[in-house]
Amino acid sequence: MDVPDFAVDWASFPSDDELISLSQMMDIPTQQLVDMPYVTRDNKGRFSSPVKQADLENIQKCSVPIKTRNNNKWALNLWKDWVDNRNSKPETYFEKGKLIPTDINTLNDEELQFWLQRFIVEIRRKDGTNYPPKKYKLKIGSFWFIMR
Repeated sequence: MDVPDFAVDWASFPSDDELISLSQMMDIPTQQLVDMPYVTRDNKGRFSSPVKQADLENIQKCSVPIKTRNNNKWALNLWKDWVDNRNSKPETYFEKGKLIPTDINTLNDEELQFWLQRFIVEIRRKDGTNYPPKKYKLKIGSFWFIMR
């Protein structure tokens, strides 16, 4: 079986003058740009020009897909709502001798295990029904992602 030759239309590729900047690349709404090396055309050597803080923040922000960011935000908001509700009940203080912190990153391993178990068992949808099992997995995955 003959394989046809692969032809490239080099005229459609941008010239060095037409290359886009990193900040322009960061504006591209795609999840395929997760692992982007910082390369500029200013420096032809082994290393690129010095990186600005704003560029680093953009690279970090774009390295997490939008859907993951939304799931993490949703899980954190649910945690904060649960903590506010749970801290308003007197039995919360008597279980561990203190209220639950809203920042999940401030919990040590023992406290995290203690409160996450209760969180998973006690949360419900807004209409009072249980979440499907997949949603619990998403919440736990979000917390793992946030804490690492």
